[in-house]
Order: sequence, then C-alpha cells, then structure tokens
Amino acid sequence: MVIRTFHKKRNIKKTLIILFSMFIWVIIVTKIFDFIQTEITESNKNENLNIWKNISFYWEISIESNFPIYTHKITNKNWEIIFLKSSNINLNKYIWELEIYWEIIDHKGNSPIIEVSSIKFPEQSLIIKNNIYFFVKDMLYLDFTNQPDLSAKKDDKEIQIFYKDEKISNIERFLCNRVLRQKDCNYLIEDYWATQKENFDSYRWYTYYKHWTGLRTVFDGTMFGYIFKDIEVDNMLSLSNIIRIVDKNFVLENKIETIKETCAKNWEIIEKFNTSSIQYDDDNKIHIIIESQKSKNSCKITFDIRNERKIIQTQIINK
Repeated sequence: MVIRTFHKKRNIKKTLIILFSMFIWVIIVTKIFDFIQTEITESNKNENLNIWKNISFYWEISIESNFPIYTHKITNKNWEIIFLKSSNINLNKYIWELEIYWEIIDHKGNSPIIEVSSIKFPEQSLIIKNNIYFFVKDMLYLDFTNQPDLSAKKDDKEIQIFYKDEKISNIERFLCNRVLRQKDCNYLIEDYWATQKENFDSYRWYTYYKHWTGLRTVFDGTMFGYIFKDIEVDNMLSLSNIIRIVDKNFVLENKIETIKETCAKNWEIIEKFNTSSIQYDDDNKIHIIIESQKSKNSCKITFDIRNERKIIQTQIINK
C-alpha cells in the first residue's frame, strides 16, 4: 500500500497577514518593555542624582583606578561610595573636609561616577579650579594652570607654595594700618622709594619690593600688603607672573560688562564712569562702587567671591 501525504492548499495571503501581525506585536511588546525599563532606570538615576546632589562630609580620597572611567573613590562613615575623576585637578591626596562641584557622568551600581570641576576647602577658604588656587580670605589668586608641579595650601595665617613636594615660600597678608599704626600702605611704599629698596614690576603691573633678604612685599593698593617669606629671587620672578590680587582692577577687568548691565537695569546706562572703589566684607563679599559721569549717584554692586563672584545685591546710592 502506498501511503501518500496529502497537503492542503495553503492560503498564502492569510499566512502572511498572521506573520506580519505577530511581528508587529513583538515590536510593540519590546518597545513597551524597553520603555518601562528606561523609566525605571532613569528614575533610579534621578534618585541617585538627588541623593548625592548636596552631599558634604569628611572623607579621604583614595586611588581606585579604572581609567578612563574613574581614577579615585571616596567613602564616608556610612560606607557610601562615590567614584570620581578630574581632567584638571590632581586628586591624589586630599584629606580635609571638602565641597566638590561636579557633573555626574555615569553610575557604577548605585554609586555615581563624577567629573570633578572644582574643590572647596572651607577650613582654608580655598577654591581649586583648573589648577587655579583662589584663597578667598586673602584675596589671592594663584594661576598654576600651566604649572602642574606647583600647588598651595593655607596653614594658619600663611599660604604655603610648593614646587612638587618642596616648599618654596610662605605668603602672609597684612592690613597696613594695623602694622603701621593707623597709616595706610602708602607710608611703607614711600619709605621703600626713599631708601631706594630694590624692586621690580611684574607684567601684571604689581611692584615687588625687597623688604629684607628673602623677603618681598607687594600691595593691593592702600589697604593690604602681602609679604613673601624665605623666597629666592628666581622663584619670586617666576611666581610674580602667575599671581593675581583680587583688587578693584581685577574685578573690573573680569566683571565690567556684568557691572554695566546690572547698573543699567537698576539705574542708568553707564558708558564711562568717573571713579570706582572697592570695599571688603568679612563674609566673603566685596563691593564695587561706580560713580557715573552723568549722575551724582553711585551704583554699588555686591559680589559673593566664594561662589564664582556672583552678584547678590545692587544698591543705588543717592548723594
């Protein structure tokens, strides 16, 4: 007996419709699954962002190299971990209480991986950004951007400058009228000129006076002076080109357009001004006062120098 297999005539059109419908359904289900997973992941990321956004505690940075994803990690007393890296700050060893400004670039489990843009040391009133050291209380701005072997820190009243691990100078800021019995810095400057003290001008137009062997002095104007201790001549010449004093000229140079815009919003358009002056505040603030040529009034702008020199107040002074 011959057994034959009989095949029914297939409905090709119907089969194609069924297969296409199944394909569409698979795509829809996949999209729904991906959407749910993405929402959960983003929710977790956002949760992590909120958790770590305002964190501040004592920590020690340790090397935990997984370059280029991260290079260091920090762990607090609750064993919470942050992985970090920085393209412009040497993170190898910081053991003080820190405030870190960052951008979260990835996650490892529940721990964020962050790119560190700047570090603040409250105890030293120090901000480091792009290897620029800004000592807020001392109004001193040390631009080591192109000098990676230079670093600085505050120890009591003095700023210590290091080349690699070797200290090359101490800097101390002083208020002239306390040192000179109610006389301003001009009294000391005139004495330097009268006694023909050795001096030189940096390209920043600061004059550095030889006070004594190993001692150099520079002034921000009439109020404050800075004395460099135990410093060699060559080192003083080199440092003088990368030191900025946060005085009136520094603020005007960096913020003049912002000052004009702010005064125009609150008072009048300032194209030229007669004079300007600076006032210092113990609470990390400086005040710039602009006297216009058009009016007898003045525009007083207050900057928070600890937070990117942001304007926090504008006042019109009526005379």
